[in-house]
Amino acid sequence: MIEGKKVMLRRAEAKDWPVLWLILQQQGVLENIVPNPHEVTQENLLAALGIAGDTTAKVFAIMAAERVAGLEILGGGDPVHRSALIPCVAIDRGLKGEGFGVDATQALVRYAFRWLGLHRVAYTSIMPLKQAMARAEKLEAAYEGTSRGAFLGNDRWIDLHRFAFVRED
Repeated sequence: MIEGKKVMLRRAEAKDWPVLWLILQQQGVLENIVPNPHEVTQENLLAALGIAGDTTAKVFAIMAAERVAGLEILGGGDPVHRSALIPCVAIDRGLKGEGFGVDATQALVRYAFRWLGLHRVAYTSIMPLKQAMARAEKLEAAYEGTSRGAFLGNDRWIDLHRFAFVRED
């Protein structure tokens, strides 16, 4: 378990996949590639997010008040450069504005630096740039740029904003 101030992160389990799938569907970025949420697996969830084949990917359930409030993924592990990527943080729409996403990301970055010995953790956001920049400010993350029209979601091209945390050794 990884503890934040408001949330706890734990490795996602089979019972979590349908809930995590529904949370991602709320975000409006997943096509209905798996019509039945009870058929979701980590593999097809990662494939839907465009990160299939990442053997380093770890999917965490974000827990708040003993329920699944969202998910966060740590992947793209590069042991040579001691870096990783958080390609996805998603919170249940009914819980937005509670600070759970920010708290979960801060907790995961602390874990990555302290326990995994990473030097750099990047993350991506599909929020509109103004919102993404406001979140980055709360997280104290550096803006690295925008990939315009980076992927297709729900029949529209979506920009991907990149941010990073770097641990000063």
